Amino acid sequence: MRKIVTFFIVASLLLLAVPVLAQESGPAYVRIELWDVKRAQWSAFIKMYEKYDKPVYEKLFADDVITEYGIESAMLHNPEDYTHATWHAATSMEAFGKVREAFEAAYKALGEAEMARVDTEFANMLVKHRDFLWRTDYQKAKEAKLENAYYYETSGAVKLGQASSYVSYWNEHTKPVYQKLMDEGIIVAYGRSREEITTGRENRIFSWYVVRDLAGHDKVQAARRDSWGRMSEEQRRARWASIEAFAEPGSYREYMSRLHDWAVKER
Repeated sequence: MRKIVTFFIVASLLLLAVPVLAQESGPAYVRIELWDVKRAQWSAFIKMYEKYDKPVYEKLFADDVITEYGIESAMLHNPEDYTHATWHAATSMEAFGKVREAFEAAYKALGEAEMARVDTEFANMLVKHRDFLWRTDYQKAKEAKLENAYYYETSGAVKLGQASSYVSYWNEHTKPVYQKLMDEGIIVAYGRSREEITTGRENRIFSWYVVRDLAGHDKVQAARRDSWGRMSEEQRRARWASIEAFAEPGSYREYMSRLHDWAVKER
């Protein structure tokens, strides 16, 4: 059975190939567990999280051991991906050891017979499973506890040696749009992440945001389109040229999910 249940979705960046980048709020580490759950077990999977995992997370969150936790389901499915993700975040790797200890204590308190029953029930829900460890190099968030929200990300592989070019582009074109929408109360959190321990595709960087509802998502997408629309043709060509300089062709992806339960501290 899972030893820890944790955050957001898929990805990576080859650490030895990129420079250390200056940050405003310091990094956060996010342990993500991806689950491919049998269709008939989707509701039971979330109920099991609410019964066994959420109480542990709530205590760790209240004690400032973790800065975020949640559970999500993918909005678009395909046979190669996962249906659900669970996660938690902290500002140090040391905190993950405290999370593990908290879950081990909770499991021990159930007793051997109950734990064996839960293990069997949980295993029978799954088709496949994998973990990721993210490093969120930049994040802004308003403190929130939501039972329904939406997460959206774009990602792409960055050419070796071009990570700083991507960050410069993101700071110039993406961050101002997202920050303005956060100031207006539309975006609850946004950030830029990569894989801390590379187990997926090398050099992939993620840009993401969380909104309270799909109306908020519409507004963010409209603002992103408008950021292009306000440019002259010459400015658009220059912007595309800067993207082509750092982006691996054919690597761009989008992902969107529904956050069934999510808590985050202000950053």
